[in-house]
Amino acid sequence: MDLIIGTPVKPQLSKDVVKRMDKVQYPCQIEGKYDGIRAQVHVHEDGKIQLFSRSLKEITNAFPDIVMILQDEEIKSGIYDGEIYGINSDYTPMPFEKFQHRINVKKITNEIVKKYPATIVLFDIIYHKNGYHNEVQFRRMQLLESCTSYWSPWRIVDNEQELLKSFGHAIDMGYEGIIIKNMYGSYLFGEGKTAWKNWLKYKGNGETLDVVIIDAQMGIGKRSKVLASYNIAVLKEPGVLYSVGSVGSGFTDEELESLTFKAKMAEGIQHLNIVIEVKFDKVSHNEDGEYALRFPRFIRFRPDKMIHEIDTLDKVKEMVK
Repeated sequence: MDLIIGTPVKPQLSKDVVKRMDKVQYPCQIEGKYDGIRAQVHVHEDGKIQLFSRSLKEITNAFPDIVMILQDEEIKSGIYDGEIYGINSDYTPMPFEKFQHRINVKKITNEIVKKYPATIVLFDIIYHKNGYHNEVQFRRMQLLESCTSYWSPWRIVDNEQELLKSFGHAIDMGYEGIIIKNMYGSYLFGEGKTAWKNWLKYKGNGETLDVVIIDAQMGIGKRSKVLASYNIAVLKEPGVLYSVGSVGSGFTDEELESLTFKAKMAEGIQHLNIVIEVKFDKVSHNEDGEYALRFPRFIRFRPDKMIHEIDTLDKVKEMVK
């Protein structure tokens, strides 16, 4: 595959391993899972820096502070995989629910940057002119440390007990979980979410899914003037959606007002392709063979994801207890 600085590529993905710990191969590499947005960093030979989202959209202008951080440290030319996330005053990770207020802003001002400060962590080399990107996972990480000081801390664990201990430490530090990496794996462009590849994610026993909003209904009482219940769906197959219920809890009044306004402007919320993350109690499966989420609750918007990247019906079926 030809890699060109300035031309984004589909990043490697991770698959949830919470119910398939047998898929973890030891020893493995462990890193904290950052609760932010995926960022592909392209550093040109002349020092120019471009940032791209997971959906390959350029987001350089949205993060002038990140560009400044990387330019100040004179990061070496290449293409890097990483995550942009908000930070609190004590430099611990900012909850995504708070940081997403910056992501949804159309015009970035100094005030917004100060209110929702961000940083970046780089966890892989996608391309380097000296061929570093062709090395196996743990060698790429070693070489990454020679290219930037913003590399993601990592360690090697030999068994599940050590892995779970690392998970607990990551949660205590404010991360949303851990990423488990095959030490000897290569970088697989766009692969990993639907198959047991090189990267796995572990966020504990909480059930979450990325879904798309396909319809909405007006609320009652104090929410009678806004859309307050949203029908959601997963992918049954490429281009085909499967409804898994509706969600109405977890949204702030401001978020409901914003969604209602956007739906009105688009003449229907189904035209907006809004991807959200929901948390739920369990998956129900009735006699007719239909699947639905029990007590889903809105967690956050996923502007970094497109419809073809949401979770699948196959994953929903795996969650049936």
